[in-house]
Amino acid sequence: MPKIYTVVADVYDMIYNGVKKIPKKLLKEFNEDINQALTKALKDGCKSNKPYLRMSNIGTPARKLWYTLKGYPGSTPTAVQGLQFMYGHIIEAWVIFLVKLAGHIVKDQQKVVELDGVKGHQDAEIDGVIIDVKGMSPYGFDKFANGRILQDDTFGYIPQLSGYAQGQDR
Repeated sequence: MPKIYTVVADVYDMIYNGVKKIPKKLLKEFNEDINQALTKALKDGCKSNKPYLRMSNIGTPARKLWYTLKGYPGSTPTAVQGLQFMYGHIIEAWVIFLVKLAGHIVKDQQKVVELDGVKGHQDAEIDGVIIDVKGMSPYGFDKFANGRILQDDTFGYIPQLSGYAQGQDR
C-alpha cells in the first residue's frame, strides 16, 4: 500500500518511466476539476469575492486580516492575484491527478471542514494524511525542504492544516 512519504518519489518515477495506461475515469475527473476551476474563476471574477474568515486565511497576521475583512483599500484582490488563484486551482487538480495515477489513495477532495464557525475546504486526504496543495517559488519550497516553515510560515499554512485536522478531531 502506498504511503504519503513516497508520493514525490512515486510521481517522479512515473513521470520518468511513463505509464502503460491512464484510466479514463482519472482523465475525466481531471478534466472536470480543471473545467470547474476555470469556469468558477472566470465566471465569478476576483472583484466579486467578498472577504470572509476561512481556514485558508486564519494564519494571516491579525491586523492584515482585520483590514481585509473590513474591506479597506488594498484588500480587494487584483486581476494578477485572480490569475494566481486560478493557477493554484489548476496546479491542485494536476497534482491530485498525478498522485492518483501513481497509485496513492486520495479521498475527501474539497471536503468542507468547520472549526468554531470558520469553514474551509481541505484540498484532499492522501494515504490518510490531510494535505493542501501549494504552488510556490523555489524560495518558498525551500522553507519546507529545510524545515524552516515551522519558524517562518508567512502564509499561515500550518494554522490552515491544523484547522482542518482539529475540525475533524484528528
